[in-house]
Amino acid sequence: MAAAIALDTARIEELADEIAELEAHITAAGYRQLVAIRELDRLEGWAVQGATSCAAWLSWRIGLSPAAARERVRMAHALEDLPQMSTAHARGEVSYSQVRALTRIATSEDEGDWLNIARHSTAAQLERMVRSCRQAAARNAPEHEEVEQQSRELLTYHDDDGMVVLRGRLPAEAGAALIAALDAIQEALPVDQRSETHSQRRADALVEMADRSRSSGEGGSGAERQTVVVHVDAAVLADPTAAGRCELEHGPCVSAEAAQRLACDAAVIHMEHGARGEVLSVGRKTRTLSAALRRALRERDRGCRFPGCSHRRVDGHHLQHWAAGGETRLDNIVSLCRRHHTAVHEGGFTIELDAAGDFVFRGPDGSLVSAGGLLPEVAAGGGVGPETLAERHRELGLALRPETFACGWDGERPDYGYITQVMISRA
Repeated sequence: MAAAIALDTARIEELADEIAELEAHITAAGYRQLVAIRELDRLEGWAVQGATSCAAWLSWRIGLSPAAARERVRMAHALEDLPQMSTAHARGEVSYSQVRALTRIATSEDEGDWLNIARHSTAAQLERMVRSCRQAAARNAPEHEEVEQQSRELLTYHDDDGMVVLRGRLPAEAGAALIAALDAIQEALPVDQRSETHSQRRADALVEMADRSRSSGEGGSGAERQTVVVHVDAAVLADPTAAGRCELEHGPCVSAEAAQRLACDAAVIHMEHGARGEVLSVGRKTRTLSAALRRALRERDRGCRFPGCSHRRVDGHHLQHWAAGGETRLDNIVSLCRRHHTAVHEGGFTIELDAAGDFVFRGPDGSLVSAGGLLPEVAAGGGVGPETLAERHRELGLALRPETFACGWDGERPDYGYITQVMISRA
């Protein structure tokens, strides 16, 4: 029995060392990735295949969530001004989570102090210290109110179970007004056994507020939303190289490609002009896409179909434009967000249908825009497995061991208030 226990203990120590050493390798490799991300963003290499930003490209190509991708881009640029932290991260001495926290607050003047704190803290402790210092600095800043206004937001999205999730930030006064309004409505709501918790009654109060707002607005004029009017000759709409009129109403000329893009999914009124430009007849306004076809597009595409794009506000794009004889039917139309619709009409990107009926996207140079990310192979015999990573780090002169990253926290509870006062005073 004693021998078995000793064997288990040895195995546990072996596993602990392996985990620690691999984390050091992953951390060092993560720094090199951040440097590459920074360079890619500076060169705008993400735009080559039509991505809307470096974060969008990362989300598509390496499978990161949009929030995680944005965070890596932010960290990549922040580290450029933090040489000591960059060196420590490159050597695997501070973790990704610690660097993520430190890049939110450290400057080139105080990064050494923060780095020393990081080496003697867990990531959770460091996050709390950074959060406390940022809150204190924000309260003391003269532009506090302006920053609050610029930081206001309300995000809504559907969770995995279909429910709507809301998350927002409001300036203190606006938030207090909202809370007071919810309190008043909540107090007046009838007690429902199904809404027995405070948070459930809060949700009911918010829905009631929305219902009241909608009801009060039903007596409005119902005027049509503002419209952009473009006058374009039929010949120009069918062939962008043709000569003819193509201009905004009471405004400047626009490109024929832009007019084609707008006409893909718009209301169209046909006018007949005489020899001197006088209007001879005006047809009825028609929609390019019918309501039924629009519903079918939403069901099939579920947003922009451009590879890597997840935008839900879309236009219906004709593969062969209706002005050039293309039919307005489902197999000739694809959903594109405004950014990628512009890229197709005015940026040189093209879309075609393959033999299987799938949409194929190509860049201005004719190269294929892949429909999915290109994740590296990790199978035996190739890829970027742990052995390859360790070999690469040896070539770079990095001696990474289990003790490379070791938290120096001695178990004593940190004095967060004192640390906040010291760091704020130094800043």
